[in-house]
Order: sequence, then structure tokens, then C-alpha cells
Amino acid sequence: MNIQGPGNHDSMTKVFQKKNISNEPVKTSFFNGKKDEVTLSARYTILEMATEPVVNQSTNSITIEPDKAYSLGEVNGKPLRFRLFQDGGFETNFSLRLSHDPETSVGKPVTAYEANAAKIFDSYSAEEHRQENRLMGRLMHLLQVADGKISVEQFNEYKSAHVASTQELLVAMGIDINRTFAINGVDFSLENGHLKRQ
Repeated sequence: MNIQGPGNHDSMTKVFQKKNISNEPVKTSFFNGKKDEVTLSARYTILEMATEPVVNQSTNSITIEPDKAYSLGEVNGKPLRFRLFQDGGFETNFSLRLSHDPETSVGKPVTAYEANAAKIFDSYSAEEHRQENRLMGRLMHLLQVADGKISVEQFNEYKSAHVASTQELLVAMGIDINRTFAINGVDFSLENGHLKRQ
């Protein structure tokens, strides 16, 4: 589960209430199957993964692969980084993915990873989480169009105050919206704010 936005803040507080949690980095085993020892701290982003720019400026294209970390610009002057998982979920440096459902974990001991995930989550304001969610929500829809899971028409019809506009997302990523661009090998253009498949 990817903990997202201010709507989940109360459940995060319930799950991660623990006295005397140190502000020092702690070492723990991450649940990625590799059991690598990693240092977790609010100053690390997506567990110190090297990030790649999400846009290739020379080709005006985006190629996003699971299990790689990408830079998605900034929110309120703070870098926004994300990675997709094979199961279709994602995490950002604003909100680390947890290995279980926090709602069913109330009252259970907090792991070092969970404690640090809570610290990282709480280091961003509610407005910063809202903006992160708006950008990531539109990005996930954009990837669904490129993957053929939804049509361009469905994508263009979906409007919500909780999701960034297509133009806002593309500009934030560094796409030149005045020319054709590619997303995972599929060519698109933006015309009057609407996505068009080439």
C-alpha cells in the first residue's frame, strides 16, 4: 500500500504512534526480497536509489520502467522522486510504500522501517502531499493510456481537482508540449489541453 496525501494522515498517526522515536538514522532490512541493509532517514529519498530524469530532452520522450527511480521535478522547491513497482503500485520520496495495510496493524509494534516512513511522510506539509498526489495521479493515468489500459478519450474526460491537468504534469516533467512527445514508445501530442495519440 502506498500511503498518500492528507486524507490518510490520521491513520498514519494511529499506526506510527510510538514514544521516543529517535531522529537518528536507523538500519533495517527492507522488504524488497534482497534483505539488503539500508540506512533509512528523512534525508534519503526512495532509499538512496540513484534517480534518472524522467524525460529525455533530446527526443522529448518519457520511458518509465518498474523498479527504477525517476526525478519528477519539484513540489514547493523540494525534489519529487518516484518509482513504480511490478504490481502497478508506486512510491515517492514523500510517501514510502509499506509492506502491509496500516489499518490492520494498529496496536502492533512499529518496525524501524515504518517509524522512518512516518517521519518522512510527516516531513512534508499537507499541501505538499496534495500536489504530489495531483502529479502522480495524472502520471499514473498517462501511463495507463500509453499501455492501452484506458483510451485517450477516457483519459481526456477524467477531470478532478485532485489530479493535475495534463499540461501541468507534462510541463513539470520537462516535456516540450509544443511538439510531439512519446510515453513508453507511444507518440502523443497535446492540443488545446487534450491528449491526442499520433
